[in-house]
Amino acid sequence: MSSLLHPPLPELASLLDDYASDFEWYSFCLVCGHSPPRGQDRLQSLYQSQARWRGSRMQELYPLVCAHWDVVNLAHDLSQTRNQLERRPLEGLLRRAQAHHRLQVQALRALWEAA
Repeated sequence: MSSLLHPPLPELASLLDDYASDFEWYSFCLVCGHSPPRGQDRLQSLYQSQARWRGSRMQELYPLVCAHWDVVNLAHDLSQTRNQLERRPLEGLLRRAQAHHRLQVQALRALWEAA
C-alpha cells in the first residue's frame, strides 16, 4: 500500500535532473526571443508524474514552479527591451531569479533524497 502513497523517487529525481539540465538553455533561448516548448514540457512532465500518486504533496513543487515562472517572465521582459538602459536592471534580476531557481531545484532534490 505504501507504494501507492509515495511516488517513485528515482523516477522523479531523473525527471528533475532532465528538467534542470535543460532549463538554463531554455531561459537563454527565451531571452533571445525564441520560445522552445521543451522547458515547459519538462516541468509539466515532472508535475504530472508527481500528480499520479495518491497522497503526493503537490506543495513540494510550488516553490520550483514559482521560480520557473519568475525566470520565464523576466526572460520574456528582457527579450522585449530596446536598449541597454532597459536591459541592465533586468539582467541583474534575471541572474538572481536563475540562482533562486537553481536553489529550488537543489532543495527539492534534497527533500526527495531525505524521504
